[in-house]
Amino acid sequence: MTSFVNPFNFVGLDPATPVKREHPEMHQAVIAQDGGLLFSGRLLCYIAAISPIFIPHRTRGVSTDNLPNGKRHPRFSKFFDLGDDIPVIPGASLKGAIRSVAEALANGCMSTYAEAYPLPSSYTPCSDFRSLCPTCRLFGMSTADQASEEQLFFKGRVSIGDARWTTASAAHTADGGPLYLQEVTLAILSSPRPRHTRFYRRGKFARGRKFYYHRDGLGIVTSDRKSNQNCTVKPLAAGSMFQFEVTYHQLTQAELALLVFALELDPKLRSLATGMPRVDDGKLIFRTNPQGQVVPGVYHKLGYGKPIGLGSAAINIIRWDACDDKARYAAPDPADGGIQRLEGQEMRDQVLNYKRQFLFPDGNPQALPRHVSETMAILRWPNNLRQIRYPNHNNGEFDDYDLPDPLLILHDE
Repeated sequence: MTSFVNPFNFVGLDPATPVKREHPEMHQAVIAQDGGLLFSGRLLCYIAAISPIFIPHRTRGVSTDNLPNGKRHPRFSKFFDLGDDIPVIPGASLKGAIRSVAEALANGCMSTYAEAYPLPSSYTPCSDFRSLCPTCRLFGMSTADQASEEQLFFKGRVSIGDARWTTASAAHTADGGPLYLQEVTLAILSSPRPRHTRFYRRGKFARGRKFYYHRDGLGIVTSDRKSNQNCTVKPLAAGSMFQFEVTYHQLTQAELALLVFALELDPKLRSLATGMPRVDDGKLIFRTNPQGQVVPGVYHKLGYGKPIGLGSAAINIIRWDACDDKARYAAPDPADGGIQRLEGQEMRDQVLNYKRQFLFPDGNPQALPRHVSETMAILRWPNNLRQIRYPNHNNGEFDDYDLPDPLLILHDE
């Protein structure tokens, strides 16, 4: 094995494991097609940045530096906001990130795939609203009917709002405002290069779903040289927190379990040595201990600069408003009836219960499916990867390097 690892890896696609497509539950339904219950409600969530994080504002705080060679170096000094200087992670971006994780966890279709290599036939994007993969049933589907040129779609049953910076942040200024780092010039970021077949293809098919590793020290890779290929940014400090809401309607129990797991992921990993899961004990409300150290776990990557260390973040559900639709519609005032608010330990127990349902749908602990194991392995922190970088084109590294099996490069703690 080489002494370094590429910043990204792939959750593999298994042509022998077909994507499970089913007729979705209809939006007006109260009882599932199999006679089971359907669930609606609202989740209040926090995002805690465990590394610096940045979402560039594309119209404000944008400038360029003139370079001696006549080229320009871009500078983004403003975190995205809605005009009030409060940092925001747009709900659409957040939904895309969570959907990507959910697709990997549920072995769903490749809904946004547009690369050069063919997909196994089972993984092509869903195109029939009467037969949808688990994630298209949650988040929706839109496609064009080639025969009639009619736009076909299925409206998603999960809505994710904007995540706004909150004063609950562990990192803030003396007067309680958002805490920014000094401007830093980042290492060069490049667009995906599917022509690098050894990375992006396995056999004749696309390699899989791309995710980025968390860096060992949760720092960012900077540069002392400005060019037209890198940029200067002003990120928020680690410890910054954002608050957002997730609303869901008419989900089956299995769909709700997938949503909960994809939102939070898991603060404790299964044993990579034995293949058996180690499940969250429900005692960790936030993923930092009282000393501010990050608890080992499985975390999201959000926003700009993922390959160079920006955007490592935890998502925690902190309040759960569960709706009993039958009780709600039978109540004298439907606006108030049928709502059960869960907080504190009761809410954590509910979250843990749904996580277990996702991991062990039949109730019996067992080895996880490979696509779940690989997703959690790539997004694990810490990951014992001391050197994360791209192979060098100039010394032969690139020609000799191949992406490792994500389950073989980590060591159980």
